[in-house]
Amino acid sequence: MSDPAGEIVHITQGYIPLSKVLTRLAQSTHNALQDQIAALAKMPLPAAAMNGNSTVLNSDVEDGSGENIAKKTSILNFAMREHRKWVKALVITEWSRKADMVSKLIDLRFHLQGQEVLFSGALDVMGHVKRDLTFARMPSPDLKTALQVLSTGEAAWMPDLSYIEPPPLTRQEQIQWISDLDTQLSLRLNLEDFDKIPYHFRNYEIDSGRVTFKVAGEFEVDLTIADEDFEKQFWFIDFRFAFEPAASSIPDGLKNYLEGQVNDILSKDGLLGCYQFLHELVLTHKLNELKRQAIQLSRGSWTGTLKVEPLNRALAIQYWTSRAQLGSPKSWILIAVNSGRKPNGQPDPKSSSHLMVKWYRDNKEVKDTNISFDADNLSAETLLKTVIGRHVEFLLGSIHSRLQAFPRFQNRDAAMILNISHDDPATSFLSMQVGYKDSASLLVEPTTGVFAVKPHSKFTIQHEHLLNNGKNPADDGATCLENVRCGVMEDELIRRGSTTGWNTKKSPLSKDELRSLTNTREWTKTIWLQRTGWDPNWFVMVMLSPSGDAWWLVDASRNVNGQSNRLSSKLPLNKGYPHLEDEFWNNLTLFATGMIAQAVDQHELYRHNIKFLLQDTRNWSLPQQVRLPTLEISLSDIFPSMVFNMAEKDNAKAANESNAGTETARFGPVAPTASTPGISTRQPWAHDIVSIRFKGVEPVDKEASGAGGPISDVSFMCISDAIIKVRKPTKFAMLKGHMTVEDAEVSRLWRVALNLSNNDIDIQVQETNPHLPVTDLMQKLVNGANGIGALMDWLPVSLPTMEAFKKIREAWSDIEARRQGRFKFIMNSTDEMSFQYLLAGTGPGNQQVQRSITFLGQIKQRRGEPWWHIERKIPSSGWPSLNDEFSAALKPVWDGKGDDWSGLVTGATGRPENGIIGLLLAIDEAIRPLAGSTFQNNSEVVILE
Repeated sequence: MSDPAGEIVHITQGYIPLSKVLTRLAQSTHNALQDQIAALAKMPLPAAAMNGNSTVLNSDVEDGSGENIAKKTSILNFAMREHRKWVKALVITEWSRKADMVSKLIDLRFHLQGQEVLFSGALDVMGHVKRDLTFARMPSPDLKTALQVLSTGEAAWMPDLSYIEPPPLTRQEQIQWISDLDTQLSLRLNLEDFDKIPYHFRNYEIDSGRVTFKVAGEFEVDLTIADEDFEKQFWFIDFRFAFEPAASSIPDGLKNYLEGQVNDILSKDGLLGCYQFLHELVLTHKLNELKRQAIQLSRGSWTGTLKVEPLNRALAIQYWTSRAQLGSPKSWILIAVNSGRKPNGQPDPKSSSHLMVKWYRDNKEVKDTNISFDADNLSAETLLKTVIGRHVEFLLGSIHSRLQAFPRFQNRDAAMILNISHDDPATSFLSMQVGYKDSASLLVEPTTGVFAVKPHSKFTIQHEHLLNNGKNPADDGATCLENVRCGVMEDELIRRGSTTGWNTKKSPLSKDELRSLTNTREWTKTIWLQRTGWDPNWFVMVMLSPSGDAWWLVDASRNVNGQSNRLSSKLPLNKGYPHLEDEFWNNLTLFATGMIAQAVDQHELYRHNIKFLLQDTRNWSLPQQVRLPTLEISLSDIFPSMVFNMAEKDNAKAANESNAGTETARFGPVAPTASTPGISTRQPWAHDIVSIRFKGVEPVDKEASGAGGPISDVSFMCISDAIIKVRKPTKFAMLKGHMTVEDAEVSRLWRVALNLSNNDIDIQVQETNPHLPVTDLMQKLVNGANGIGALMDWLPVSLPTMEAFKKIREAWSDIEARRQGRFKFIMNSTDEMSFQYLLAGTGPGNQQVQRSITFLGQIKQRRGEPWWHIERKIPSSGWPSLNDEFSAALKPVWDGKGDDWSGLVTGATGRPENGIIGLLLAIDEAIRPLAGSTFQNNSEVVILE
């Protein structure tokens, strides 16, 4: 008590700076002045002033017109109103000069008001305590009566009830009494009151002097009788609930209440009234129990998602309150009591009132759905899950039906699964395939009603938000899944395609051009891909739409007027989602490039008026997944000399020989020849169709492509097969096989071109080809009976010989330039050849003379194998002397031996594969030193004048 009082509370809330008050007041006055001026301008003028004739003759006389008085009144009111405000501001300004004193005054005023409230409250509490102590007051003790009773044991003035306590019953008497009571109850219920027992009280048990009526799922009540007279009433003993959850025993207060009420009803309405009273009591208790569970859920795991509203003997539980927006439809469950009457309103003795459940979805009652409700085992959460499960089924089912109408699912191009669980709505989902292996699932969170797309990714966040804020779940859900699918597909196409040379590009066409190109009105997304190394105008467009995904090859080039040529072709991919592995992208590159090549070829053929036709035939040179049609071209339009005269008939022998022979060659640019000779009277060797089959793409310069440079700098060339059906296959039988050169040097590879445009096959070889001197022999072989087969067999066998002669010619080039000699080579058949050396030199008398020596070569059998035999040709003058200079020079060769060749004294022999090269070079090295030498004795002399 001696401690000083604490500091009073200082009031600081609501304080505003004085400068701010004055600034706002000045602004307010300025705005009010502007409004006042505008209002005065709108007021009417006096009639005379409006006409220009003033009624006031003297300016000293005040205008007393009503309009003028109204204006003055308005100005006066404005001035007074603003004057009051500024007077208050002046007072506040004066107070501000004494701010400390005023602040203390406010604090004291607030403190005194608080103390006054506490004082009044204390008085009020003291009054209530005094009033409540009245019932706790003890009455004054009766000391006189207490003294009399304690001393004598009785008091004459106390009343006497004359009650004589009966003797206690023995155990046997109690058992007999209970048995008699059971008998009386049985007789009464089976005889006297049998027709009066209510239908729902038919199930009862009699035991221990009482009858227990059992109503399944509601209650059990124990009754007994107190008189043998069957007209007397039953009496209440005990009551128990027969449903879950419920207390095993009722409180004493409720039991006492029920005892008085039931006994009173039994005395008036009998067993029927007792059942009706207890039945309605149980229904009310069940509603309260459901209400308690619902409120507990709303405060627990379902916080913020439930709204419980008790009604008149009914209960409404609104779910998904967090999802319902302002003004949007709501969904709830209504649990009410049904009267159980007949449709005509008459009561049904076998039926009674019962709990019923109604489901309202989006403000409308759902009547075509049966909601299971267990009234014997009450569970608000189970009821909520059941109804929400039906609601989730409706939402996902409507989205499933909407998606099922899309052609992509009708044609089974994609998979979709709808899984519904009525007991656990959290396990319900709608799964849709979004890629070759991936899928997206749409779920509804049971407690909040929020849609969720799994697995979560950057593609689902925005579309989930739009779906949850939408008003039409069926359309919005289908759109959400479609957008998620397109996002996943686009990301996978970009990721997988970029690693294999496919890049994403901006759309080169407008939406109207795209509609006209694809004949499609609606789509979700388009992805434009371009292969590295392609022409900038060629694209592969992936169109993703609910109707089905389509891959298009598009030429976006434009003409001089800026209009798109819009050459396009739909890629015939398999149904479903492609497996975007490296194999797919490689096949797509091959397929699209082949289609581009065919499109360019068709454009050129059409431009040159060459007939062509596309045939869907199998191309075995391409992978199984790549199916390109075969381009068939009229051979007569390209090479008129090869035209097949349909009027010309083949004989039977020729018809038997014209089987399916083919000639395969590299396909180059297709264009008609510049000159068109007349049609030959000879029967052509080929039919009038050339089949062009695309094989693939390879770099023009393989060394540049393998040097590790950028792919964009490498030029590629399309490779195709040109298949011609020949009339005599035996002539081209060699082309049925394949020739493979293994471990060959690059310098030894030469090309032999066959010109098939004329009746006879013409051969063209390169200038560096060793077979150039024998072109006539090669042309004779290819046009002979064995055809190309004979040529292909002879070329590799004769190559060593031709290479040896090429080296000899190169060695004699300098000698020929000095005019000291010359080398000649002749080969008229495949097994014979001749070569001659012409040597210039100085003879007797320093005369210029020319010497010559000729060698003959033939293929002869030696040791069972073909060998070249080389010998000196006998001159016309006879066999030369053994001492001439040629014989002396050749003696080391005729007597020598080398790799796969050996001398024969007068000649030499060598293998065609390797030995002939060493033999020919040995002969050349023996003869070449004689060029330009001095001649002594030789019969083969030509004197040059």
